[in-house]
Amino acid sequence: MGCSRALREHARHLLWIFFTAFTLGCAGDSAAANGAPATPATAATLKDTIRLNVNEADLRVVYGQYAEIEILAEPKNPATDPYEWSVTSDKLPPGLQLQDTSDKDMLLFGTPQFQGSWCFGLSVAQKKEVGTREICLFAQDNADLKYPKFKTDRFLPDGVVDQLYQQYIELDKKTVASTKLTGDVDKTELPKGLKAEFNALKFRMKISGRASKPAIARLGVKIQDGTVDTYKQFQIVVNLKPVSGGGESCPPGYYFDPTLGYCVQDQGDNCPPGTYYEPATNSCQPYPQPPPTIDCPAGYDFDSYLSRCVPKHSPRCPLNYEWDNWERRCVRKPYTCEPGYQYSWTQKECVWIWQTSCSYGYHWDSWERKCVRNYDYCRHGYTWDRHSQSCRPTKRCWSSDEYWEDYTRQCRRRDSRRCDIGE
Repeated sequence: MGCSRALREHARHLLWIFFTAFTLGCAGDSAAANGAPATPATAATLKDTIRLNVNEADLRVVYGQYAEIEILAEPKNPATDPYEWSVTSDKLPPGLQLQDTSDKDMLLFGTPQFQGSWCFGLSVAQKKEVGTREICLFAQDNADLKYPKFKTDRFLPDGVVDQLYQQYIELDKKTVASTKLTGDVDKTELPKGLKAEFNALKFRMKISGRASKPAIARLGVKIQDGTVDTYKQFQIVVNLKPVSGGGESCPPGYYFDPTLGYCVQDQGDNCPPGTYYEPATNSCQPYPQPPPTIDCPAGYDFDSYLSRCVPKHSPRCPLNYEWDNWERRCVRKPYTCEPGYQYSWTQKECVWIWQTSCSYGYHWDSWERKCVRNYDYCRHGYTWDRHSQSCRPTKRCWSSDEYWEDYTRQCRRRDSRRCDIGE
């Protein structure tokens, strides 16, 4: 049996070497485009070589007030070729439009007609270089204007494939001025199997049905109150099966706090910016350098658990979540990628980022070609103990008669014997 297993491992290793050599020789073929994991050769071409910069303060606008947001393209290798701008995902925020230009400076301008957050993907290309970014604006309410206001949170409850889904998007009826109230949503944005029905008498829209497949959908809801049009972007996640505890998967040494809306460190004080808590050493460790396919801008660190760059001063988020400055919590992203993969707005799929160095708690699997977790997830309130190889309660010692010993990393019973002076 041992010899047979060794032969299988050796054959698998030879197959991996052949596959890699063949792919490097055919770098022009895109495996990712055919749904296969990206190879080292193709992964290296996925790195955005044009950085899209925008002043974060400009992304906070006021409903009904004219606004201009300048987006600057910074190519790694500047050239004189024209820039081609395009919207890669979702729609532009209602009331805003992009300047018709081929320059590196793009202007997003207009009068916002949306409430809360509105996100979309923006891409720019110049010759063989490309840059992509998701841009999220936040519109504050305008007390000087009268328009119907939404009461429902942007993130609707999750659904499950083939199970009945029914949720309501409600309006504040005190803000409705006209009897001619209508509501609409682009049906192509709804998860397949769900439908939207607006009830003007109850001031709400019902989203119901049975989703036929998993999806993460963003839908823009339009409300017309007489001559006033207003919009809000909502998000629905449809899972293949029910997810316990909300499905938030935090990094090792962290657990998700639903009240705070982000991952909380299990032990000790919060780690300073530029570091993260590592339970294997019970200490703060500096974030690793990004792999060759990732370029983190100034003020960002590469979080190997999330496989992307994160702001230095933001709390840690679960997998496929991101810190939202406006919502002040981690919010679900419109995609699902496994560790070792990052979502490409250009290819509209998860792509392998090709890294051979892994953070604590992970090891590199040459066959899977990604960092894989050394241990399983622990449920809420528990953290992994590498010595006992099991999930242990977040609280170190439950009994007052016990104390935590760092050397053995276990609870010890206190010795009740007393000693006299000199003994």
